[in-house]
Amino acid sequence: MRKGIILLLIVYYSVVLNWGLIFTRIIRSYPGLMSLGESVFYISVSLSIITGSYFIGKTERYLSIIDVWAIFSFSLATSIALHIYDSSLFFFQVALAGAFQGLLILSSFLHFSRLTMIHERGRIGGLIVSGSLIFASAITSISLSDDPRQLMFLFIALSLLPAILMRLGLKNEELAPPIPIGGKHNLTKNFLYYLVPWTLYSFVNALPAHYITLMFVDVFKEIYNVLIIFSYLMPCVGAIIGGVIADHYGRKISMALALSLYGIGSAFSGLILLKVESILLIYLLIAINYLSWGFFFVLYFFVIWSDFVSTSGSSLYLIGMAVYPLSLGLIPFAPEKTFIPMVYLALLSCVIIFSSNVPLIWARELLSSDLKKKVNLIVYLENVKKLIKGSS
Repeated sequence: MRKGIILLLIVYYSVVLNWGLIFTRIIRSYPGLMSLGESVFYISVSLSIITGSYFIGKTERYLSIIDVWAIFSFSLATSIALHIYDSSLFFFQVALAGAFQGLLILSSFLHFSRLTMIHERGRIGGLIVSGSLIFASAITSISLSDDPRQLMFLFIALSLLPAILMRLGLKNEELAPPIPIGGKHNLTKNFLYYLVPWTLYSFVNALPAHYITLMFVDVFKEIYNVLIIFSYLMPCVGAIIGGVIADHYGRKISMALALSLYGIGSAFSGLILLKVESILLIYLLIAINYLSWGFFFVLYFFVIWSDFVSTSGSSLYLIGMAVYPLSLGLIPFAPEKTFIPMVYLALLSCVIIFSSNVPLIWARELLSSDLKKKVNLIVYLENVKKLIKGSS
């Protein structure tokens, strides 16, 4: 495995997680504008990913985006610090912060797709996800204050760290060789087959699940410590397992398992809403939902879109990452109460999630056995070239 990739990217992605986390906590320091502010932030992230993926594909300038992000986020953080109690620039600053969060996400996953081979991407991604979550939880634990000024100092400190690490640590790393596997038309159609399940999951997780979660607020307060442990532990487990399955058995099997787990979690929530009072069932619901999120995290941020980028050479396929923040941005626009009974909403979520497996039937496996053989041959030839170059 190439030297330094995992350690540096663990730090890098944990900063990505905390950058958004800290900024959303800063948004919450404006109680009257909090809900709309979070919506503007997430929608701006989504639009930034969409537009950025297009322009990056045209210019093919990857590393410069990290520098731009670092400098501008530092300037933005300073600006917000100066106007921390002035709401006149609030939405402009929030939209700008979201735009550069989107560019950070885009540039970081482009790095990942260019530095990893398709047959190792799931395992490396799983390790990075688990390491990032652990590192992020450590940073969060030392920044529990809701004081906007204290959060801002941490925000500024994190702004320059990723660019320094990536510029110093990865500038000499060798890029993984591209592995073309099909024509543009086939890739585009295959992209849509993989995009549909992710879109359905994202919107079910954001909207119907939002109403269902509100029903469990009192229960979650009673088991808050368990909830916190599960929220970090189970995604780590899910990311590692999902990544290993994706590399050994294929992307489609890992995706189907993730969707099935989330569908089972939706069914459990329906049982609980039917007054089936069981603390074990509640624990299972929490564990399965966070476990499935670990699968989705590694698959749809680290593996699938990176597969499309590395096989096509185009960053346009990273548009798929814009779906999740867009779904989060729509939550504040949802009605406070739904006219559909909660039990039926849970059942509807379950049906939608299990139905989202259907597009996978027509989807082409991104890591087929033939492609594995091709990858192994390419790796072998690359090693031979290095050996000859080193001996000459």
